[in-house]
Amino acid sequence: MDTVRWRGEAPGGITLVFLPSYSPELNPVEQVWKGLRKELANRIFESLEELEEAVCEALREFWEQPEVLISMTAYPWWREAPHYKNDTLD
Repeated sequence: MDTVRWRGEAPGGITLVFLPSYSPELNPVEQVWKGLRKELANRIFESLEELEEAVCEALREFWEQPEVLISMTAYPWWREAPHYKNDTLD
């Protein structure tokens, strides 16, 4: 949990775990954003539709080859966690 805007106490039975200010290894989607930035950064889009097309094209690899997304986001320590039940990745 990001500590910047947290106020108050957690509801009963919940333990809060505060993340370091920069911890991409604990937030797998950071790898996805990194890849998208390579495709979309420093470009000028004439319209929202053009931007939407570019984002969809950048995401197409994940739709067509989900193993690419899995390899970027399924960190080994997550896959070994007792609650992780997806046998298709092994």
